[in-house]
This record gives sequence, C-alpha cells and structure tokens, in this order.
Amino acid sequence: MSHQASLRQKEIIQYEFNRIFQEQNSEASLNFPQVAKLLIEKNNKKIFEKINKFISKQSYQKNEFEDLKIEFTRQEVFTVLLMMYLNAFEKQNNCDNRSGFNQINMERIKQSNTIQAQQKLKCIHQYFVNFYEQVLNDEIKLESIQTKIQQLEYEREELDKRIKQLKDCQNDIRNSMNQKKIKEDEIIEFIRRVDQREFDYKFTGDSCQMYLNQGKCEDFQNSILVNFADKNVGGLSLDDKNIAQEEILMLTHPEAIISMLFMKPMAKDEAVLIKNVIRFNDYIGYESTFRYKAEKYFDSQIIENNKEPIKNDILCMDALYYSDWISQFEDKFIKRELKKSYIAFSLAIDQSEKESISTGKWGCGIFNGDSELKFLIQWLTFSKALQKNLQKNKEIQDNFNNQQNLNQNTQEFLKGMQKQDYQQQSRIHQQYSENQNRRDQNTQNQLQLDQQQSDNQNNRFLYFSTFGDEGCERLIRRYLNKREQLENINQFIINLQKDCKNMKY
Repeated sequence: MSHQASLRQKEIIQYEFNRIFQEQNSEASLNFPQVAKLLIEKNNKKIFEKINKFISKQSYQKNEFEDLKIEFTRQEVFTVLLMMYLNAFEKQNNCDNRSGFNQINMERIKQSNTIQAQQKLKCIHQYFVNFYEQVLNDEIKLESIQTKIQQLEYEREELDKRIKQLKDCQNDIRNSMNQKKIKEDEIIEFIRRVDQREFDYKFTGDSCQMYLNQGKCEDFQNSILVNFADKNVGGLSLDDKNIAQEEILMLTHPEAIISMLFMKPMAKDEAVLIKNVIRFNDYIGYESTFRYKAEKYFDSQIIENNKEPIKNDILCMDALYYSDWISQFEDKFIKRELKKSYIAFSLAIDQSEKESISTGKWGCGIFNGDSELKFLIQWLTFSKALQKNLQKNKEIQDNFNNQQNLNQNTQEFLKGMQKQDYQQQSRIHQQYSENQNRRDQNTQNQLQLDQQQSDNQNNRFLYFSTFGDEGCERLIRRYLNKREQLENINQFIINLQKDCKNMKY
C-alpha cells in the first residue's frame, strides 16, 4: 500500500479575510478575523494529530476487511476549512499533485480569474459567513454581555434596571442558541471501507424497491447521495475550472471538502461514506454554466418554517473511465463495477440510518459509461447488499430469541436445584444464579440494542435520477414495470454484453 504524506502547519499564517466580506454587508467582518485566529490556535494541534493518525491507519492497513473512521465536530470542520482557505497546510514529503487533484489548500481558486473559480469561492465564502452568524456570533455576543453584567453588578443600586435589561437579553440569546438548528458539537463522520474478500457473483432472490426520478440526485433531502466520484475523493473541487457532479456536491456541502486532506485515492475494493453534512448552498447550472444562487440558504423557508436544515450523507464510489466505449461490457470490467458498487451500498446500509439512497448515471458523463448497464449494475448490487443486511438482521433476531430461551431454561434448572436439601449445593448455585443473571442482563441489553439498530435498516429504497435525460428514462422504465428476480437482472446484463459483441463484430 502506498504511503500517504502526513500534514503539518506552515510556520506563518496570514489571517486575511477581506475577500469573504467584499460582497457581504455583515457585522461578521468586524470580529471574524479574531474569532478565526482563536479557533485555529485552540484546535490546530488536535486536528493535525487526528488527521495524521487517520492517514497513518490508511497507509498500514492490516486486516482483510476493515472500516476506518474519522470524526470531527462542526466547529472542527469549520476550523479545518479556515486553515485550507489560509493556505495553512503542507505535506511533509512529496506526493502526487497532478493538476487539480490532491489539493489541500484553496490558493488555486483564490488566485484564478475563471468564472468557475469565482463561483466556487462564493459558495465557500457564504459557508463561512453562515456558520459564523448561525453558530459563533451568538457565543461572542453572550460572552460580551456577561462581561458587562459583571461590571455593572459593582454598581448594583444605580444600575439595577440596566442589569435586568441585559439579563433579559442574555436569556433571549440563550433561548435562541437552544433553538438553533445547527449545533457546533454535532459529529461528522468520514468512513472508509476496505473489503478485499472474494465477491460472490451469484444473484438470487427478489430485487429491491427501485424508483425513477426525472431530476437530480440531490432532489432527495436528508438522504444518502451517491457521489459519482473520482478515485480522489473531492475530485477537482479546488481547481479553477471543473464543476461536475462531485464538485457540486462538495460545494453545496462544504463540510465534505476536508476529506481531501486525509482520504487517499480509493482502490478497486474501497468506498467512502461521509455522514451528517449540511447543505449550506444552492446553485443552478453545471460545469461552465454553474452559478451559486445568491439568496442565503438560512434565510429560506426551511428556517422560517422552523424545519431542520438539510443533512445528507455522501457515498463516494468511483467508476472506471472507458476510452473505448465497447470495452465496459467485458466481464472483467463489469465484475469490477459490481464489486465496487456492492461495497459502497453495503457500507451505506451498514453505517447510515437514512432510509433512501439517491443515485443516477454513475460514470456516464466524461467517463463514457453506459447508463442502462450502470442502472442494472446498481439495481443488482443494492438488492444484494440489502439482502445480506436482512439476513444479518434475522441472525440477530434468532440470537436474541435463543438467548431469551436459554435464560428461561437456566432459571427453571436453578429453581429445581434449590428445592433439594443440600445447603452447600444451594449456596453454590445461588451464587451462580446471581452471576449468570448479571451476565444475561448485559447480554440481553446488548441484543435489544442490536435488534433496534437492525430494524432501522429494513426499509431501504433506491432512487435512480436521470437528470432530465428522456432517452435514459425510457430505457429504465422498461425494467421497472415489475419487481424482478435478481437472476433476471443478471441476465439483462448478459444480454447487453451479447448485443454489444454483435455491434463490435
């Protein structure tokens, strides 16, 4: 496994934020630099230790099957993005730094004059302002008011009225903080799954619930959004030109951008899940027509109607690039995509509590993937991943029932033994009973927790978005008229292969 370069902080950081507030008429511009500096000084050591430890784990994987996880609070993610914006990271040894990929700072888009770079910066700038105003600003106000209260209490007789006004204001702010929809200590998880086990390409049983969506993947809110990712998670999000599907997901969910710091390129048997990132921005267009929508997300009806912000999970699975379109129908490439998507969907089903997974034309843009083939592959592997999960849930239920029966039989046996006249034997079994009851209770509690968690996994749905492609929609609708057996879906793929071989010759 290739070694991933560890990170360190540059010795000199210029705390320059003027560009953020050029288009903002905000009070945040007055206190933002000081708050940013304090956050970086407070969190940077812990952040570097956490990131470098995760990088090291990826470089020295020992197990055949392993989920690697890293967690940050929202405040820590905000701090990391600040440091990326200030060009504060550098790698300790040379690492692959091809154009646009593996960017760990934002200098490239800050120095570029392209429209795409300017739009990317607007998304990131608005995230900084929103997070500051929604989370940090109230804390600063609260601290300031508390200081004034302490000063005024020395002159209590003359200033009682003023103190009461300030305390009322203080309570209002505290109530406002308690009602905030974004909590700075919420956890964001970044999970990398490595599964090098042999993959069983036999498909039997019923297919999953599959639904067609004519729009975009992100039409489904509070869902798992499939990122048609480059093997470098984050893709070209921090270069100065490209804004395709992966870059759009990162720019509308800026908290996910920090994965570019510590996620090494995905291998053929790996997938990445980013959990609980908030959608901070909206947009229109795609690639050269992409534009950040100027209206503030947090001033929208979502907040006015007292609803929660949109919190999505992002599932990253990279597709293969085909310079020769016909080659994707070869067995070896189909098997690669089957295993890749199965690993990704299994990761999402195992690790996420969200019911719906929203996917689409995976690798069907500049990677030249065939949308019909990619639809069938995802339908097949999601069904199989869900099937495996349901089998695991049944084993948990059976284990739970068996444990309850064992507990009941043990109690009946001990009661029978205690009726005998052997005092010593009774004392021994009484002690055994007490110890066994404690162990059984602990086991039962754990089984109940496992059962509760597994029940949440049963109702899962897959949505396939066509992004307005009417031809693709017509193809997909042919398959969705009825619930297919997995053997039939596999046969559809074989038929496609035969048709393409005939085209080739």
